[in-house]
Amino acid sequence: MVFLQSEGEQRFPKFIPSDLNQHISHFILSVRNKGGDEFKPSTLRDMISSIDRYLRTKSYSVSIINDIKFHKSRSVLKMKLKNLKKLGKGNKLRASSPVSDQDLQKMYEAQTLGDENPTDLIHSMWLIFTMHFELWTGKKTHNL
Repeated sequence: MVFLQSEGEQRFPKFIPSDLNQHISHFILSVRNKGGDEFKPSTLRDMISSIDRYLRTKSYSVSIINDIKFHKSRSVLKMKLKNLKKLGKGNKLRASSPVSDQDLQKMYEAQTLGDENPTDLIHSMWLIFTMHFELWTGKKTHNL
């Protein structure tokens, strides 16, 4: 509501059927955090989902996320997310560190790896597969 007021709009969102698409598009392009920086793509997506959920609780007749009337807003969001990812604002992949020989030795000593019982064997097979086939996406694993 504060954003709409800053845009000179005094009506509640559910009473702005024709202009709401334009307001949401402008919101997507202009929203920043308190420090003036861009939000992460996931945060921006969450904001739009929250707006959509709010409108549904107020019996708004269409969905921002699904309705054709909000195609422009979704296009602007898609473009903005793509741009944010190019700028490095996307969620960073967590790099994994290799398993050292000392780590393996500790696992054997703790009896979490080995062939002594079914659980140890399953842990050992999982470790072998992840080390040699890497942690692939579901599709790559399925194709394998």
